[in-house]
Formats: sequence, structure tokens, C-alpha cells
Amino acid sequence: METGIKLSPRLKAIAGLVIAGEPVADIGSDHAYLPIYLVKNRIVPSAVAVEVRPGPWKRAANQVSLHGLAGKIEVRLGDGLSPLEKGEAATVVLAGMGARTIIRILSNAKAILPSIKRLVIQPMAEVSLVRQWLYENGYHLTDEELVQEGEHYYFILAAEEGKEKLPSSLELEFGPILLAKKHP
Repeated sequence: METGIKLSPRLKAIAGLVIAGEPVADIGSDHAYLPIYLVKNRIVPSAVAVEVRPGPWKRAANQVSLHGLAGKIEVRLGDGLSPLEKGEAATVVLAGMGARTIIRILSNAKAILPSIKRLVIQPMAEVSLVRQWLYENGYHLTDEELVQEGEHYYFILAAEEGKEKLPSSLELEFGPILLAKKHP
């Protein structure tokens, strides 16, 4: 189904890791393309797009309005997961940020994290730090993708609650699931 929103390979891979049929929250949503795509294609019933600055918040709100989705996508201004209520989103997406920013956001959201079923994370660098934080904080990876977009490669992680052994340093760097599935 064509919906007027064409996602980049990176955002398309992120969309593929979201829990279908359940609400999503996109933290640092920018233009809200991901939530718009997910709702328009009926992958999720509703979404929350969060932005920390007024400029990007306004861009996201304008895009949601332009696509006639104000009733299904709520655009909120706030830092990290703080604008979310418990149980409001099954999947939380944290994409296009630095690893340390992602870790800070997750560390500051310990009260709401247990209500979230899946984290989909795409750090811009230092992905091993994110993997290590997840394993040290009661999460494990359920899937990983590596996507090339132009000259850049992006690691995309799906994580859920559950204690597992900390992967080796090689696995933390390159991804235990990517290595196991012999990703090209």
C-alpha cells in the first residue's frame, strides 16, 4: 500500500522491528515520518512523536496535520521518555542519536521502562556501549539489523526485558545476533 511517505532504508528497517498492532512512541521523531508511515500503513493503531526542541516539535506537528493523522499521532514536547505515560506505547524507538544520549534517556526512564515491551534503538556511533547498557540493565537483544544508507552503515537493535549473559567484547562491537545469523 502506498501512503505518500517513503522511508529511507534505515527508517524502513526500524519500522520492521516495531511490534505490529500496538502503539509506538518515537523519541526524537524529527519530521514524524516513522510514526506517519506506521499509522498510515496500519502497522500500528496510534503513535506518540516526542521532540525535545520547539523547532523539530513544530515540524513534526505540521507533518502529522498535513497527513490528517492528528487523531492517531500525538506530538509532544519533552525530554526522552518523560512525556510518556505507563502503558501508552508497546514499542519505543530511539533512533538517530548518539549512544550516550540514548543511554541517558533510558537511565532517566527507569520508572516507565517496565511498561514498554520492546526498545528499537539505532545509535549513530558507539553501538557497543548501548548493547552493554542493555545487558547490564536487564535487557537482551531479540533482533539486529545492519543497514547501509549512502556511505554510512547503521546498526539497529531490538531489545526486550530479560536477563542474559553479557556478550563477549567482539559480540558487543559487532552484534551477537548479526554474527549468529552471519549477516553479510
